[in-house]
Amino acid sequence: MSASLRHFAAALAVAGLVSTGLAQVKLSTLKDLTYAQTFDQLPAPAEQSPWEWANDGKQTRYGMDGWYLATVTGAAAKPLAGATAYVSSAGKFPNVVATVNYGLAGAADRAIGFRFGGKAEANGATKFYAGVVFVNDTKQPIGRVVIAYQGEQWVKYGGNVETLQTLRVAIANLGPKFPADKFAVHRVAPVAEVGSLEFRSQDDATGVTRHATKGPVHVAPIVGAIAFPRPLGPGEHFLLLWTATGNGTENGAHSLALDDVKVRFEPAR
Repeated sequence: MSASLRHFAAALAVAGLVSTGLAQVKLSTLKDLTYAQTFDQLPAPAEQSPWEWANDGKQTRYGMDGWYLATVTGAAAKPLAGATAYVSSAGKFPNVVATVNYGLAGAADRAIGFRFGGKAEANGATKFYAGVVFVNDTKQPIGRVVIAYQGEQWVKYGGNVETLQTLRVAIANLGPKFPADKFAVHRVAPVAEVGSLEFRSQDDATGVTRHATKGPVHVAPIVGAIAFPRPLGPGEHFLLLWTATGNGTENGAHSLALDDVKVRFEPAR
């Protein structure tokens, strides 16, 4: 995130646009029903290292209240833990299955993303999930939501179309009952994918692999508006979900991330 965007994010925080909810983000805490997340409270060490994560939606220390992460390999669901979550230093990562706190060494600008390991993990057997849950604790139904984020690619592989990747976005109305203490973001069904909010990677036309030594090698602003078929009623929960799936390559090519998330809820008319 640029310096100007960081200043804008700081202004949003002061204005109260960043939620202070816990297991879910409460719409009543959002000024103008607008939520913003920059991930810049994540650790920013000088070198690659594990970071701790408790999958309980209460990650206040990271400013990520209401967020849930999961990695699923085959039929086994593995909640995120410090051993499988890494901080990047300069765009080079261990060849492991990991949710990655992307960013340059010691830099405050962070993003949350995914990394696949070897062939078995990349062969479609592993899926990553990152989702944030909102609850409509207001007295008005919500008819529409505007979603914006920045898609980021932290490694660009040269001349190999098999390494192209997609960061997908889906939504779901979770209804009035939300098991915050044991929410499994990867088991939510059904979800509705929103194709217009996808972020796709690029290959390097020069045939040379480029690592993110100065920041992401490819970024794109993504924005779209979604009208709910049925309004999100008072007391109901809304899930906004990002997913990535292995693509069959052996080099752990998936190095996609999301940053600068902004969600605006609009009352039904």
